[in-house]
Amino acid sequence: MDKRNIEAIFPLSALQAAFLFHGVDSGHDDPGRLQMNIGLEGELDKIAFEAAWQWLVQRHSVLRTSIHWQDLKNPLQVVHRQCGFEVRFETAVDVDVFFHEDRNRPLDIGEAPVQLVTVISTDPGHHTMCWSCHHILLDGWSSAIILRQLIACYRSIIEHTDYE
Repeated sequence: MDKRNIEAIFPLSALQAAFLFHGVDSGHDDPGRLQMNIGLEGELDKIAFEAAWQWLVQRHSVLRTSIHWQDLKNPLQVVHRQCGFEVRFETAVDVDVFFHEDRNRPLDIGEAPVQLVTVISTDPGHHTMCWSCHHILLDGWSSAIILRQLIACYRSIIEHTDYE
């Protein structure tokens, strides 16, 4: 890890430590893994959509945070100044099979960002976004805020208006 890219380091809260303990113990069937599947209607500007996600990752430090525990006395969360993020775009994929495979794909909490976003185009004008993240960093309340901001930011990009 590049120390110049570290913005902050914090200990885990008791709840985060519990998620870590149960997640490490469970292997691929991590009970803290969240998967949200959201329908998107209309034409999708892939470049603008990914730019909106990039903006969110830079705005919210939690989306640039990784968890470290191996060889440490106490687990830590590390906020990175920058981290790469990519939205995957898929077509001609069975959505149900993808959701199942995504749910079983390991989510590396030791590498920021601790999330995967895939957009599956099912029909012209119909898409499904699969957002996988971990409860150790996000809960239902905060993920709802992220999604509202994603939509608002995406709209501002495609409408060429300012957002914030």
